[in-house]
Amino acid sequence: MRYAYAAARAWTPTAEQLQEFVGRYRSDELGITYDVRAAGDTLILSMRPGVVEDLVPTYLDGFRTRGAAVWFTHDEHGHVNAVHYGESRVWDLVATNTREK
Repeated sequence: MRYAYAAARAWTPTAEQLQEFVGRYRSDELGITYDVRAAGDTLILSMRPGVVEDLVPTYLDGFRTRGAAVWFTHDEHGHVNAVHYGESRVWDLVATNTREK
């Protein structure tokens, strides 16, 4: 069985909009830190040196990569506070923004 999310409308973020997601995100559950950076109009996720994945926009604050969903959430002030990762065996792995760029 396969599920697909159909967004109300496509989201094509600008390079400036991608900058709000740039930072380091820590998962205490896995004991790792994810680095998110922007390269032009592409957002890139790195789990360790040499391993990078392009994040393809799907809906507002949401992306896809290699069969997984990645989405960002915001705090009450509108700042990105976490990245979430979901795929077949992992439904919502949360990594908290360390506020480091």
